[in-house]
Amino acid sequence: ALINTPTEARSKKPGRVIILFSSVAALIIAILAIYLQINLGPKNNFASMQTSRFTSFSGDEAFPAFSPDGEFIAFSWNGPDQNNRDIYVKRKNGKDTMRLTRSTLPDSKPVWSNDGQYIAFVRPFPEKTRAYDVFIIPSRGGQEERIITIHPVGTIPSVSWSKDNKFLYFSKWSQQSTGVAVFRVSLKTKKLDQITFPPVEVTGDLTPSVSPDGKYIAFIRRKERGTQDIFIQDLDSKEAIRVTRDNTEIQGYTWGNHNILYAANLDGTSGLWKTDLSGKQKVKVLSGPNIGSPSYSSAANSIIYEESASKSDIWRLDLNQPENELILISSSSSININPDISPDGERIVFSSDRTGTFNIWMSNIDGSGQSQLTFFDNNVRSGTAQWAPLNDEILIHFGRTRSYVMNLSTGQIVNNDNLEIYPIWADDSDDFFTSVYPDIKLYFVSGDGKMRRQLTEDAGLNPKQEGDYLYYFKHYDIREIWRVSLDGTGEEPVLQEIDGLGIDEWDVVSNGLYYYHISNDSKVLSFYDFETGESRKIKAIPGAASITIGPDEQFLLYAKMETSWRDLILVENVNLD
Repeated sequence: ALINTPTEARSKKPGRVIILFSSVAALIIAILAIYLQINLGPKNNFASMQTSRFTSFSGDEAFPAFSPDGEFIAFSWNGPDQNNRDIYVKRKNGKDTMRLTRSTLPDSKPVWSNDGQYIAFVRPFPEKTRAYDVFIIPSRGGQEERIITIHPVGTIPSVSWSKDNKFLYFSKWSQQSTGVAVFRVSLKTKKLDQITFPPVEVTGDLTPSVSPDGKYIAFIRRKERGTQDIFIQDLDSKEAIRVTRDNTEIQGYTWGNHNILYAANLDGTSGLWKTDLSGKQKVKVLSGPNIGSPSYSSAANSIIYEESASKSDIWRLDLNQPENELILISSSSSININPDISPDGERIVFSSDRTGTFNIWMSNIDGSGQSQLTFFDNNVRSGTAQWAPLNDEILIHFGRTRSYVMNLSTGQIVNNDNLEIYPIWADDSDDFFTSVYPDIKLYFVSGDGKMRRQLTEDAGLNPKQEGDYLYYFKHYDIREIWRVSLDGTGEEPVLQEIDGLGIDEWDVVSNGLYYYHISNDSKVLSFYDFETGESRKIKAIPGAASITIGPDEQFLLYAKMETSWRDLILVENVNLD
């Protein structure tokens, strides 16, 4: 009937009703969608965060820690002259910076007592490079007190206060666990108790931190270099519960509000991540360049963390005319390190983080034709690559049990589970030498892994084969070069009493050793002659790092640190609920 009705005679009410109904329905749907998004969808608690640079001093500021009331931040700084690291305190919203310590040894890892009266920190023990003294000092300045000397493995140890401020927690070597475990010491009696009991297959438990309510101890369980996760343990039990399952290197963490905030590279970029204690609800809080050592204050609703940057290039030095240097491998703002020269002297492999994570790269001997060989997405520490002496393969190493053999002709890369610390090729290009955890003694390992033969009675690191001998760095605490015959006999020292000798800062040739050492506060390259037993200085190279000698011994390649800094970044209006 409507179809045949003249237009001017039709009622307009039905159309208006339909339009009104459609509008109301659309409005209801929109409101419902907003409600569901707010209440059921992912919540963004970080939109209102405000970020500012808390410090931008000359030098290096590191290891920030909030006071309990959120008003002050303690940190470690190497000072306006960059000559020594001390503990400083700065008001969160102020400009004045107070220096707390004045030792000639570097002070690190400050942490506040829960009443805000004291700050604990660590300082290297003057007579052992791998021992540290734990001190406390009044937070407003005063006389420091040594609490205990500890022997960690690898990194600078961290300390944490108990809720009642009667104990300090830290990590150190445990003979019972044959690894690194968390201990606590009573400030009153100095009695020592082991708290965590890591299984034998892991390196140990590092960086302990007591929860704000005092019920739990968190720590990083390290299975190998670059493979870490956060665990928590009820302080009334010995059962450790795994929180994260990222299997990557963690650059520091802090307790939040019934959750944990940690720094890691999980998606190809450095970032801060928040997780609940089950590890099931993980969200990225923010990204930034090389984030580390976060500290959270619930009182201030703020986070403070390190932001760092480094640049190193690879250089070539003419050994016949040391004044002639040539930069080979460089990039604008990244690290290039650990070069190794092919047996024919035509190519180089090296490690670089220019893509955001460390990977192995290759170039021609003059630095041209640079190409990426590996594509790992979460390496935050440099790896190494070594050419096979007799074929077109390289041995890649990123940490204990993270070794690979790559065929450069086919591009195939195969994991080698038989190698551990500082593995190298044997001269036959089939077999290997490696240090074996936990005693870090040197072993010969056959290519198929079926035969293992111990070579040293004591520790040995970073071996290098030359002729019928294996040369090696003696120990973290014994900075000497030793050698042992390939049959495991005749261990003997070669180079001793060298100031500043580094584990990977030397190389061996048929008639001697090239090595770095410290002279007049500068890094110097010298050569030790096997025949004469004497050393001669070649050149001062400030900032020099890794070293490799060309096959004809006419030149060497080395990495040199050009710039390196850390600043502290403050993030306010943070909601971690």
